[in-house]
Amino acid sequence: MKQIQPVKQSTEQDFDFALGVVPPARFNVVAGKDGYAVFAMGEAVSGSLYHWHVAIGQAYWTFLGCITLTEAEVLAHVRAAAAEVAA
Repeated sequence: MKQIQPVKQSTEQDFDFALGVVPPARFNVVAGKDGYAVFAMGEAVSGSLYHWHVAIGQAYWTFLGCITLTEAEVLAHVRAAAAEVAA
């Protein structure tokens, strides 16, 4: 299983803290209308498990998952959680 914990909403402060604690792994920012920022914290929780953080617009999300997740998989998990919250 690549996603270990459910995606949960986070805050801008938590996102910024996680980004600044250690150099991020797999960091990417995409600008524009559908822009986002995504990264895994630079230190593993255990083995290949990392805390992922995603910002889409003014919404922030986090979950524990494998570092082998693709960016598309990370975004799919987050967008599914966002859709559940919005429903």
